[in-house]
Amino acid sequence: MGTKVEPKFANIGHYWDDVIVDRVTQLLCKYQDLFPKNISDLKGIIGHLCAMKITLKQDAKPIKQ
Repeated sequence: MGTKVEPKFANIGHYWDDVIVDRVTQLLCKYQDLFPKNISDLKGIIGHLCAMKITLKQDAKPIKQ
């Protein structure tokens, strides 16, 4: 990812074979301008794409982290 001068690294699962990894890498390199560079670039977008739902157990005590 990125450029040869400034490469960006992505973690791709070990469950893909070399052919799939090569295809995904080529796709991501070719269209890298379509993907966010940082997670902070996604602020405000997530809520518009879907509704988040967290299923809780009835007797669970909420914990703030």
